[in-house]
Amino acid sequence: MKASVPFRSSGVPFLSRTAFLQSRTELTVPQKVFFSRAKHDGSFSLRLVPPTLLAAEKEEAKAVLTLFLKKQGLSNAVAARTINKSDLFVDHLVSRLHSVHKSRYLVGRELTTLEIRDALIPYLETLLDEYGPILVDVVENFPDPPVKEKSEENVQKQPLAENSVASVSPSTPSVDSRKLKALARVSDVSPTGKLPSHIVYLIELGMELEAIREVIRKFPAFAYYSLEGKIKPVVEFLLDLGVPKTDIPTILTKRPQLCGISLTENLIPTMAFLEELGVDKKQWAKVIYRFPPLLTYSRQKLKATVDFLYEMGLSADNVSKVLTRCPNIISYSVEDKLRPTTDYFRSLGVDVALLLHRSPQTFGLSIEGNLKPVTEFFLERGYSLGDVATMISRYGALYTFSLPENLMPKWEFFLTMVYPKSELIKFPQYFGYSLEDRIKPRYETMRKCGVQFPHRRRKLPIAWRNMSTAAQSFNGNLKVEDVVVLSSFQLVNKVNKLYSMMLFGRVLFNDLYAVNLILANQNMMIISQKALAGLRRINLEGLRWRVFDAKGQVLGRLASQISTVVQGKDKPTYTPNRDEGDMCIVINAKDVHWPPQGKEFERSDGQGPHRSYSQSCAAYAPRNKLRDDRDRKLRIFADSEHPFGDRPLEPYVMPARQVREMRPRARRAMIRAEKKAEQQEQGTTNTRKGKKREESEAELSA
Repeated sequence: MKASVPFRSSGVPFLSRTAFLQSRTELTVPQKVFFSRAKHDGSFSLRLVPPTLLAAEKEEAKAVLTLFLKKQGLSNAVAARTINKSDLFVDHLVSRLHSVHKSRYLVGRELTTLEIRDALIPYLETLLDEYGPILVDVVENFPDPPVKEKSEENVQKQPLAENSVASVSPSTPSVDSRKLKALARVSDVSPTGKLPSHIVYLIELGMELEAIREVIRKFPAFAYYSLEGKIKPVVEFLLDLGVPKTDIPTILTKRPQLCGISLTENLIPTMAFLEELGVDKKQWAKVIYRFPPLLTYSRQKLKATVDFLYEMGLSADNVSKVLTRCPNIISYSVEDKLRPTTDYFRSLGVDVALLLHRSPQTFGLSIEGNLKPVTEFFLERGYSLGDVATMISRYGALYTFSLPENLMPKWEFFLTMVYPKSELIKFPQYFGYSLEDRIKPRYETMRKCGVQFPHRRRKLPIAWRNMSTAAQSFNGNLKVEDVVVLSSFQLVNKVNKLYSMMLFGRVLFNDLYAVNLILANQNMMIISQKALAGLRRINLEGLRWRVFDAKGQVLGRLASQISTVVQGKDKPTYTPNRDEGDMCIVINAKDVHWPPQGKEFERSDGQGPHRSYSQSCAAYAPRNKLRDDRDRKLRIFADSEHPFGDRPLEPYVMPARQVREMRPRARRAMIRAEKKAEQQEQGTTNTRKGKKREESEAELSA
């Protein structure tokens, strides 16, 4: 007996065991009809669906069903086996999808991944509430009603857990056949001998054909995405955000699902929501490259993580920096990952807010697999919990290093340097340096130079990192013992090799002149490195190198001229919205003439001339987005030495000071004042007061 059920009957979903009909007008269900209390409103669209779109929708429905089954506790193997036996149920999900979004199909619009997910997940949750633990039998036996007793026995024998199906292979013939069909779409050549258009487009972007196949093996639905409808709009959107074309293949490889998300309804609103939460909109290119799945998370997930960051005590500015530098923190579960890790660090006495700000990636590590072994490593070597807390507070990335490949080898080498363990508490960054490329070569260089480390002042050779601070303290309480243990990890380049040999000879030097030479050389090297640091961000093509000699110049007038050149106001092509200024090098900055109100600032600021000049020049420049670029073009040096001797330098001649002619009234007042001063010098006889004084004196004498 066969029951013929038309599609337009409402309230109950039906589907046949037979092949899925493309006309979708009627389905025949043999023998038994599956009844479910889950609501199924609407009717099927009579519009013919293209076979490629139908295949893509089936893959999307399978992906949603697989994800739903995994959330219920099934392993990958069990979920894959269930999907293989559920072709009729997958067709049923597609039919429901068409009935829910009938209006979309009438206008020929494809559904996005999120729209498909939003339509099917509630329906699957309804079935779960109705059938509970026998949902897998319902899916596999669709449309036949499951046998209650048999299903319960199967549930008892084979619960929905990962451990019970460890022996089942995740690869099955049905799964392989679907992957082969998807891969065939990549390799199929048209009658003209060309690959499909979307494959050609991806290859032009820089993706290798094998990389495309690997993406499709992991996510078969990607093979059915249309070029004009899904792939190309997302790629062009990423390029408009500033993502380099060379980074597009990496992003698509990491998260091909991005192409299945609607731009106007999902991607752009999600980005706006993240900007409200604190993501820097100028850094979207870097954020997406670092973690492409960020844009696929729901708003509830995003808000939950941000609320947790605020709960830990981070300010709005720090939350913005964390989301920009480490966007993958969104993928960490708040209750299963972030909060337990927070409790663990608090038990060590670590400031969690500070650690989250400095090293958020640490909170993605496993407590049992990463954090506890590193803590036990230091405790076994004599450090206390307080020492470990100090080390992790000073260097948050300490727990991210591999224990057998990083920490242990560097610890063994540290023991050969006969330094006290307390030096690692002061400078845990030691574990961040390369053992073979930096630590060993530099230490060996200092050992060959005969460096002596007094036992009473034993210091780790990387403890003194700021040589300018050492140079400032040279004229104060600096002792020879302190200089002998200067940073061996900085004094091994060719430039200061002569000075290092002079200072670190076989005999302990008492000549402070040699000390002064090496400190001055190191200080100059640091200044040169800072001066050359930002040049790669500047387009130097066509720029002039103007040199300003600050000796004897008034700070305000000099800053005004520098600001004019940096902004490009001295050029006839000057426009306010373009950065056309030249490079400005200021020498002899220490000999500038300070105004009376600036001398106190010069003595109390203590940050050198660069900040004073920068602040003075900034007063003459507009506060717009070009300000940072203009600041990079200003290089200031206290003396006449600078590292730009190989550039075509042009000395800047300060214009003559223009004295404005005095107004007539002011001139007359000045003349009267001069005459009065002359009269006072000659005496008081020519004034009225002087004559009266003489008459009164004569009367008194008479």
